Amino acid sequence: MDRYRYSYSTEDLALLGFDRVLILDSEGIWDVADLVEFVHAQLLELSYYDRVLTEELELVPQVLRERGFWGYGRLQRLRRRLMARHAEIADVKARMEGALRITEDLFYAKIYRAALELYGAHELERSVEEKLRALEATYEMVTEEVVHLRSQAVEVGILALIAFEVVRALL
Repeated sequence: MDRYRYSYSTEDLALLGFDRVLILDSEGIWDVADLVEFVHAQLLELSYYDRVLTEELELVPQVLRERGFWGYGRLQRLRRRLMARHAEIADVKARMEGALRITEDLFYAKIYRAALELYGAHELERSVEEKLRALEATYEMVTEEVVHLRSQAVEVGILALIAFEVVRALL
């Protein structure tokens, strides 16, 4: 438990535990409590986006199976949805990474890092990163399929125009 014990002066103490936090401060300053609460909020956000990414990745095979004749439109919508989700989560991650830079106090930065470690934020962040990479790869594959369908449509159009010109020339 000493590993998660922090003291700025002789008159204060912050003890971080997995299921509770003990803060003693003679001046009544609650910055450490606010910081730990902020870490919990980040954990909730990471957990939410981990779940969102899981659901998003589980929907992809279903959309790909239902292609049919109008598959191009479905793939375009899927592409846009994947791109929007990636941008949304990248923004959240950037804000989380920037949160450490907000505090210029080394004491608070230590507590912030320790709380992230103690509450498992790094594992959750790795999970989100892996799913983001899978989302990026899926986006690239869907984009390639859209380009392929588009080029096929252009080829069919060109062949149709050639056939039309041949028929017109014969008549």
